[in-house]
Amino acid sequence: MRRMGDVEAHIPAIRYLLSVDPGDPAFAAMEAVARRRKIFDAVRALILRGARLRPLVLVVEDLHWIDTSS
Repeated sequence: MRRMGDVEAHIPAIRYLLSVDPGDPAFAAMEAVARRRKIFDAVRALILRGARLRPLVLVVEDLHWIDTSS
């Protein structure tokens, strides 16, 4: 993510999503709703930045189970 550029601020959220220590105690301590929003923002930023670097193909399995916030 650091080599991609423009997504460094989202590293703690992606690390938390992958069940790795986020490296930021404030991120782990924040409210679940706020943390979820930051994770969605991080995934979105990662996808958009990746698409700017090269074409991406995203496969969403079980899309019919997705909730409205996703």
